[in-house]
Amino acid sequence: MSHIAVLWALIVLYFVPALYNCQEIPSEDICAGAMRCGDCILHDPSCRWCSDAYESFSGIRCGSRSNLLIRGCDNIVSHNGNVKIIKEPELTDNDNSPNGQAFQVTPQEARVRLKVGQPQVITLKVRLANNYPLDVYLLMDLSASMRHDLRNLVRLGADIGK
Repeated sequence: MSHIAVLWALIVLYFVPALYNCQEIPSEDICAGAMRCGDCILHDPSCRWCSDAYESFSGIRCGSRSNLLIRGCDNIVSHNGNVKIIKEPELTDNDNSPNGQAFQVTPQEARVRLKVGQPQVITLKVRLANNYPLDVYLLMDLSASMRHDLRNLVRLGADIGK
């Protein structure tokens, strides 16, 4: 084997482990740098905050749950996202509803708490009610560039109603 091939082999053996280690980012580094609880828990889904008293815990307060436990933190703050449905009426026609009001979409009210990197899902149920008017909403830019479209909509307004 030539001296150049041996040299290349040594270079590869030296740098490959370094490249591999650079690709593995420890979970501690993901949370590093956050100095306040709000910044910490918003930084990444894995970040937690140690809320122990300053007298009993002097380490880095933002980190993964496992790292904070290893450091001796007893009070770990973690806010997760969630969805709470507030108002979810049954889908009804206006004929069958006690107050004559149709419910075509449910839920109608929800409280959503979000955290970075944690998607939340709300499943909507939709049903067109019988004998209920259809509302049509047109959203458009009323600048001069939309002038021709606005004229067409005004002209066709009666036809849309028919």
